[in-house]
Amino acid sequence: MVREQNKEERRSRILGAAEKLIRELGTVEFSMRELAARAHISHYTSYNLIGNKGTVLYTLLHRAIDRITNLPSQADPNFDPLSYAFDMGDLAVEFYVSDPDFFRPLLRFLFGVSDAELRPAFMNKGVRHWHAVALAIWQSGDLVGHVSPEDFASMINTYFGGALGLWSHDNIDAAVFFAHIRHAMAISLLACGNKQWEARLVAEVAAARAVIRPLSLT
Repeated sequence: MVREQNKEERRSRILGAAEKLIRELGTVEFSMRELAARAHISHYTSYNLIGNKGTVLYTLLHRAIDRITNLPSQADPNFDPLSYAFDMGDLAVEFYVSDPDFFRPLLRFLFGVSDAELRPAFMNKGVRHWHAVALAIWQSGDLVGHVSPEDFASMINTYFGGALGLWSHDNIDAAVFFAHIRHAMAISLLACGNKQWEARLVAEVAAARAVIRPLSLT
């Protein structure tokens, strides 16, 4: 028990040191030797405890999405499912854009690194998060279209990942990131066929479209 606690404490030191290095350097271009020295453990021990740098950085990202899952919405999905949907989208975007010095370099690295275990696990966490959001909306009833909670979760997770990648590479700013997710939410929910929601969702699409920079088709 004590040995496991010591291992966990040292893993936490490695992760904490990695986060501090990213914030200080504005990049993930540091070596595992530098990271081990900052965490006050040996280079060899750092590999034994947590693995290579990609594993360290993916673990930081996993901790982040776990925090997103626990963010509380101010809207009641039973009373106002649309406000709840948009609020949950805004909360997820705000989580990243509120800390660009940490998340941008972290995400730029990880979007270019394949990992057979940690990357799919990260994506699955995202799908589960949006599926929980979808279930809360669907429980409000009156959804007559052919879109299922699973469809919604898959679409929003895929769209969110794409917009997150654009933001991490500084191709879009925070305002456009927010607009992209609200745009995706509104279009996805329009397909659910609730006529009472239609006017409000069409207005959301128009508002988001006014912020999103149009793609050049030439």
